[in-house]
Amino acid sequence: MPRITVNPNLAEAPDFTLKVYAVACDAIATQHHISPEEAAEHLNEAWTADNNTKKQAWEQQELADCDEVAQRAQEEDQQQNKECQCNEQNETRELEKKKPKLNSFVTNHPITTAIKLHPSQFALHKLKERDYIELSYFTPEGCAEAASNDHAVAEEAFAFSKVNDLVSLRPISAFKASSKVIQDDKLSWREMSIAKINLLQCMEETGWPKDHIVALATFYLNLENHPKHQEPDGDAVLLSYQAQVRCEWHIQLKSTTGRECHGLRSRVGTGTGMGWHFRTPVKPIPASRVSQVGHGCDVSSAEQLSTATTTSSPLPLTTTTSRNLHSTAYNHHGTRR
Repeated sequence: MPRITVNPNLAEAPDFTLKVYAVACDAIATQHHISPEEAAEHLNEAWTADNNTKKQAWEQQELADCDEVAQRAQEEDQQQNKECQCNEQNETRELEKKKPKLNSFVTNHPITTAIKLHPSQFALHKLKERDYIELSYFTPEGCAEAASNDHAVAEEAFAFSKVNDLVSLRPISAFKASSKVIQDDKLSWREMSIAKINLLQCMEETGWPKDHIVALATFYLNLENHPKHQEPDGDAVLLSYQAQVRCEWHIQLKSTTGRECHGLRSRVGTGTGMGWHFRTPVKPIPASRVSQVGHGCDVSSAEQLSTATTTSSPLPLTTTTSRNLHSTAYNHHGTRR
């Protein structure tokens, strides 16, 4: 049935006695042998019956419209609820992304009995850049200072840095050197022993090549087992020696002059052979080369102590060089000049 556009309840029956309906009334009267007045009455009854039918259809149409509106409203509510749920899920996911990430853990796993030492961001940055860094940063005292100072600098704070003629942003903590740094040759043997272990671990964590780490570890292992410990002031000599050799090693690693960089196998006097051999006399290292590895590294006699060679039979430490070693160690530690 076509949709009803006008409410039949508001319609009024026409006056069929008017002249406009006279032709229709006369035709009905002639056909049914009734008077024109009766014919007009028949037309009125027919209109009323038709209007009543339209009223019923209108009511059904109204009910259908109400049902359709209710259905549409329900569908819109469901769509809105679905969109709200999707928005909430998206917001939840975004919040989850912004939350700090936590690694999973193994339940009932025993905790470590030793606390790992964490050096400063400055020291780690130096290692990442493959630059020389003093062992003092890796001692328990240096790590304790880093733990207190790193909290004072916001991790979100950055500063401009020039890298390969380009300006980049780097954390401020990567540029903050310690004001309490101790030169390697001023450390005690115990401080050096602890610091070099932490240094080797941090070198591995910052992606140093395995060969370099093994070379440095072997170098320190041979120093630990060197017979010069049995001599008077042997520790002072070995401390001065390792400080200058490691400094020179970093100079060669960062050198752009094409000079070949040799390993860290060294020979101090007689005993274990380690690859850094002594030859005397050798002229001192220029000050410009010291600046390549940073502040606080006295290498004035490094060439006298450690000149890299590729000979299969390392030269023993001569008497003159041994005196230079002792003299350098005494001067650094203040025991004798």
